[in-house]
Amino acid sequence: FFVFIVFTFLGIFTQDLMQEVWAGDVFRLSVGESTVFQQIFNGMVTVGMGMTAALGARARGAKARTEALPMDDKKRIATFGGWSATLGFIMLAVASLTAQVTLAHLAFAVVGFTVGMFTFAAVTVMSDMTVEGQTGAYLGLWSIAQALGLGASFIVGGVLRAALVETGLMSAPVGYAAIFGVEAVFMIGGVRLLRGVGVEGLRRDAHRFAP
Repeated sequence: FFVFIVFTFLGIFTQDLMQEVWAGDVFRLSVGESTVFQQIFNGMVTVGMGMTAALGARARGAKARTEALPMDDKKRIATFGGWSATLGFIMLAVASLTAQVTLAHLAFAVVGFTVGMFTFAAVTVMSDMTVEGQTGAYLGLWSIAQALGLGASFIVGGVLRAALVETGLMSAPVGYAAIFGVEAVFMIGGVRLLRGVGVEGLRRDAHRFAP
């Protein structure tokens, strides 16, 4: 589960710090104009999380909490969100290759909404991935994974941009498209890792290695 968190943070945030330079290099947008991408992404993340929470609660009954959904249902929602976000990153790659700013707007809306779905489901899964008597320790461990994944995503994004675009190895549209492709690969890896996640296995292993 630790590796799953790191992979998904790499998938989601590798492009985060380079949105403005990407917009300038590919679409010739100013810094002010490029902020619309982040606004669309953040706004749709909020919408995706809110709708997932509402629909999850409704599926269990009007008074039920989404947190009460079975683990398998949470994993299905996260899996759907992850695969859909992968499609969004592919759309961003195409937008970069074709310099279609309208497609980029649509792609960020898709990525934001589906990342919101994925994030809400993944967070509820994380709240279940604990061992009795050690809840704080495991939640702390998952927080470390998030911090590690976020930091690594910024480093990976910077290294990829420097290696592919700044060196002239690839043109800006192709180089950034490749970076979005890498993000799609990380998301695919995260979704595949989620299949093996289960609280029963976590608790069994914890008892096995307990002193």
